[in-house]
Amino acid sequence: MSVNRRFFRAVLAVLLAFVFVVTGPSMGALAKDSGSYMKKNNLRTNLREHKSVNVQSYCYGLGLRDSKVKVIAVQKEDSSGVEGYEVALIKIRISTPKLNAKNVKKAIKAANKAGMGNNISASYFGVIMDGNTGMNLSVLSSGEDQIDGVYSYVTMEYDGLYEQKAAGYEIEGYKDLIYTFAVAYPKDRKNLYIGIAGVKKPDKYTRTEFEEGTRKFTRTNMYSKKNNKLSAFYKVN
Repeated sequence: MSVNRRFFRAVLAVLLAFVFVVTGPSMGALAKDSGSYMKKNNLRTNLREHKSVNVQSYCYGLGLRDSKVKVIAVQKEDSSGVEGYEVALIKIRISTPKLNAKNVKKAIKAANKAGMGNNISASYFGVIMDGNTGMNLSVLSSGEDQIDGVYSYVTMEYDGLYEQKAAGYEIEGYKDLIYTFAVAYPKDRKNLYIGIAGVKKPDKYTRTEFEEGTRKFTRTNMYSKKNNKLSAFYKVN
């Protein structure tokens, strides 16, 4: 699957406008090339283009559900007009199988009890992270224009929406969830990772603190020391 060229150029222009107009060129704090945080905490860096990886996330009543995560497109270009910067556009698809009737009933009962209605989807989140420190680098979730010289834009879209009747319930779901990451960064900034993360329990607060830059990734509900299948990462640079 190729990246739409027009979309790439539009995102590229927006990101470079941030670099030039909002703050001016910034090289940020350049990380050493070791990825020590990823290795120390057994975080998987096994996302590759056109290769499926299992990632898990919590579903009410069922515990952890499996999904297939695949990088479906990667495109990198040198920035034109901003010396020393590179821009990457990466698309990742998350495919989650339908539940059978027995599990639909079980999940809906648990979701209703938790006050979540008929929401039985497994949640997955797009992450942009420093592989040396475990800190968030996504500017949209942090509310900043850039973090350590890294500018980013992330979109999420559903593909293959469907209606399912099971165990007397009518529910809606989706076959695929697609994240698109656009990242502009200094060429010599190492250990820049993007990834997909599920959650081990339905607690949004620790994840929010990570996005705000006050908590490291491994101190959130997206990480488990005993189960590294909650996330998978792709090394951008």
